[in-house]
Amino acid sequence: TQSYPKKIDPELSHHQKKVKGISFVSTDNEKILISQRRNEELEKEISSLKESLRGETLANEEQRNYIEILKQALETKIEDLGILDLLTSSQGKGKKEAINIFAELAVMKKELDNKRKEIVQTESRTADIEALVVDLKNQNDTQKEELNGLHTAYKNAMQGKEASEKMSHDLEMKLANYEKDKNILLDFV
Repeated sequence: TQSYPKKIDPELSHHQKKVKGISFVSTDNEKILISQRRNEELEKEISSLKESLRGETLANEEQRNYIEILKQALETKIEDLGILDLLTSSQGKGKKEAINIFAELAVMKKELDNKRKEIVQTESRTADIEALVVDLKNQNDTQKEELNGLHTAYKNAMQGKEASEKMSHDLEMKLANYEKDKNILLDFV
């Protein structure tokens, strides 16, 4: 797992904006919070899609097993009913029985065709979900990169602010020393 920067309290951002008058800090904080929320939403959506994909895959596998069972049942039925003899020779069963057998075969074939169509549809939905998962992962990666960039910009801004405050303090100290030296010289003159 990748570690993320700690969540930034929006009140702290507002406070920094009020006290220090630096608007870009709060804007970066807001972008970081938005990116963090979006990242969490994407991760939840990816998890949900993965669960859906697992369910679709299991259903697809069950349908394949069912088709295999239907094929075996059909083969057994053909052997049990003596259709092999009927198909290879015109002797054997009566016309009425042959029609019933073919009717049963037609029903079984229709069921088999329907299951094949369902499998194709399930495979299509599975491919769509897999593509969506890849797309969401890419979006998530992009959001992570943006979040890292914003975090770096925030750290740089805070370092610049600290350097500016130190420089301001140093200048104030120099000014106070110059003022002190000036007063000493004036008193001396």
